[in-house]
Amino acid sequence: MSAALSLAPDGSQACLFYAMRLGSYNDEVPTSNIVEIRPARLDDARALTALWEPCGLSFVTNDVVSEMQACIRLHAELLMVATAGLTIAGSVWATYDGRRRWVQCLAVDPGFRGHGIGSALLIEAERRLANLRSTCS
Repeated sequence: MSAALSLAPDGSQACLFYAMRLGSYNDEVPTSNIVEIRPARLDDARALTALWEPCGLSFVTNDVVSEMQACIRLHAELLMVATAGLTIAGSVWATYDGRRRWVQCLAVDPGFRGHGIGSALLIEAERRLANLRSTCS
């Protein structure tokens, strides 16, 4: 698996990486070989619930938007999606309470598994969590 990380053209913290089949157990290639990791937006809520359900993640559909709003208000950079073209191929939701940093959930669409998308999301979440300053003394 090879990855090339860089800033997005607009200078945001989104990372680009190439999802390659090398070393993959999945013979199907994603619809796009370039996957972008970017912060999630509220308009991603419907696509995220559609992703989480087949991944076996439990959630209350009515609470998704309010939970996303709370996360985005505190640390927008910790709720991320991996997109292949217009498709959300994966997501990671990390949290930070000023002292503890953790990953709440990580999901990759079954059709996109085996291309390193989950690993790239987790690496990016860990990098962003590590860059947060502790608010506790």
